[in-house]
Amino acid sequence: MTDDIDLKIQLEHCEELLRLRTRQLFFLMKVSQEIVRADDIHKQLETIAAGIVDAKLFKRAIISIFGRKWQRIDMGNAGIKGKRLEEFKKNKPLPPELWEKIINPKYRISESYYIPHNDILNEKIGGISTDTSEDKFDGWHPNDYLFVPLRSHTGRIIGMISVDNPYDGKKPTARLDTLLLLEVFAREASELIERNKLMQKLRNQRTYLRRIIKNSADIVITTDTRGRIKIFNPAAEKLFGYSASEVRGRSVLKLYANSNKARQIMRKMRKSGGVIQDSEVEIISKSGENIPISLSASILYNEHHQEIGTVGVSRDLRPSKELERARRLSTISKIAVTMSHYTRTHLMAQMSVLYNILADANKIEDKKIRKRFNDGLKKIAQRSLMIGRNIETLQNPPEEIDEGKYIEGLEMFALSMKNDVKIEDFDLIELPPIKILVADDEPVIREGVADFLNTLLFRCGLTVDTAEDGREAIKKIKHNDYDFVLTDLKMPYKTGLDVFKAAKQKNPQTEIIVMTAFHYLTENSRHLLLRDQVQQLDRENVFICDKPFDFIALVKRIVKMFEK
Repeated sequence: MTDDIDLKIQLEHCEELLRLRTRQLFFLMKVSQEIVRADDIHKQLETIAAGIVDAKLFKRAIISIFGRKWQRIDMGNAGIKGKRLEEFKKNKPLPPELWEKIINPKYRISESYYIPHNDILNEKIGGISTDTSEDKFDGWHPNDYLFVPLRSHTGRIIGMISVDNPYDGKKPTARLDTLLLLEVFAREASELIERNKLMQKLRNQRTYLRRIIKNSADIVITTDTRGRIKIFNPAAEKLFGYSASEVRGRSVLKLYANSNKARQIMRKMRKSGGVIQDSEVEIISKSGENIPISLSASILYNEHHQEIGTVGVSRDLRPSKELERARRLSTISKIAVTMSHYTRTHLMAQMSVLYNILADANKIEDKKIRKRFNDGLKKIAQRSLMIGRNIETLQNPPEEIDEGKYIEGLEMFALSMKNDVKIEDFDLIELPPIKILVADDEPVIREGVADFLNTLLFRCGLTVDTAEDGREAIKKIKHNDYDFVLTDLKMPYKTGLDVFKAAKQKNPQTEIIVMTAFHYLTENSRHLLLRDQVQQLDRENVFICDKPFDFIALVKRIVKMFEK
C-alpha cells in the first residue's frame, strides 16, 4: 500500500515537472519570436537573457557576443539589479586565454561547461557575488559557473551564455532536463542571432548599394528580362529629363535615339559573354535632344545562370567631346600662330633680297628698263606685304567672322583682304654718320637689312654691324657705342627684350626698333607687355616693326629719329 502511494506521488511529480517544462518550452518559443522582431543585436541579447530568467530556468543570466579573437562586441543581462548591476558594469571582459581554459573538455557537461566553486579556475573568473546561501540549493553552490556556448552554423563559438542561481537549485548534469532545455534555447538563439546578423548585413549592403546608385555621377539603369526599366538613378533623371516614376516599367528602347542600335548592343553583349564596355551610343532626352553617351552594360544572371535583367552604367560624352574639341582648337590655333610666324619670317627674308635688288635696279642707266624693274619689284614687294598683313588673321583673328561658301559643299570664312598696302618711293635720304647694329637669327634677313642700309645710305658715312643672336648682340653693345639698334624679338640665348635692356643700360639715348613676326597682340598690349618685361622703359619711344615691312619706310623712320 505504501509503495502505491509513493508511486502515485512520483507520477504526480513527473506530471507536474512535465507541465512545467512544457510551459517553459512554449515560453522560450515565444521569446524566439521576440528575438526575430528585435531591431538590433543588443535588443536580441537582452531578450535572450530575459527569456532565460522569465522562463524560470536561472535567476541570473549574462549573454555576450564575440569576435573571432574572443573580443566582446556586445552583451545583455537579466536578473542582475542594484549594487550587483553596478558591480557587473565595472567588470572587465574575460581575456581570450581564460575563455580557452573555460572550454576545456574536463569542464564539459553535455554541450555546456561547468566550473565548480572549488576549482582553481573559478577564482580567476571572478564574476558577480550573490547573496543566496548554499543551503537553498540542491547540489549547486552560489559561486558555481555554467557557460553555454552560442555556435555558428560552422561550429565556431560566436558568443556565450553565463547563468547561475538555478530555480531548481540542482547541479547541472548531462541528464538534467533544465540544462537540456537551456541548450536547445541556446541553439535556437544562436541561429536567430546569426540569421539576424546576416539580414542586417544584407540590409546594410542594400542601403550601401542604393546610396552608391543614388549618389553616382554616372547614369545607372537596370531592366528586367523584358527590357523594362526598374532602376533609374538621379544622374539618369538629370540627363534624360525624365523622373524615375515616368520611365519605370517602360521599355528601355524608348531611351535610345536608334532602337536598332540598342538591339545590336544586346546581341553584342550575348556574343561577348554578357558584357560590353565603353560603347558609344546616342540617347534621346525628353526634350528631343540627341546626346552621345559611353555605355558599359552587362546581363544579370541568377544562381542558375538564368537571365534576370540587365544593368547599364553610362556617362555623358558631351563634356569630354567639348574638351577634345577645345584641345583640338587650341592645337590648331597654336599651329596657325606658328605657321604664321614662320611664313612672315620667310616673307621678311624675301623682302630683304627684293629690296636689295630694288636698290641695285636704281643704278640701271636705261630709264625704261629701270622703270620697268622698279615697277615690277615694287608690285612684288607690295604683294609680299599684303600676304604678311593677311596672315595676321591667323595670329589675331577678329571677334566675329562671317561664314561663306566658296562653291557648293565647300565652306570657308568671309575675310576682308587687306589691299591698301603702299610702297614708299625712293628718295634722296640724308643721315648723320651713325653706328647701327642689326640683330636677327635669320641670316638672309640680317645680312639683307645690313646690305640695304649700306647701299641706300652709303653717302651718309654710317657703320652697320650684325649679330646672329641675342647673346652676340649684347656682347657687341658692351664693346661699342651704337646710335641705333634694330633687333628681332625672338632669338636664341637672349631675346630682343634682353638686347633692348642692355642697349638702354649702356646708353639711354640709343634708339631701338624691335622687329617681330608675331602679330597676335594689339599694338597697345604689346607695348604694355614690353614695359612690364623691361624696367624703366619709355613706352612712347618704343617702336615695334611687324615683319615683313617696307624697308624704305623703315629708313624714313630712322631718319625721323635722328632729325634733331
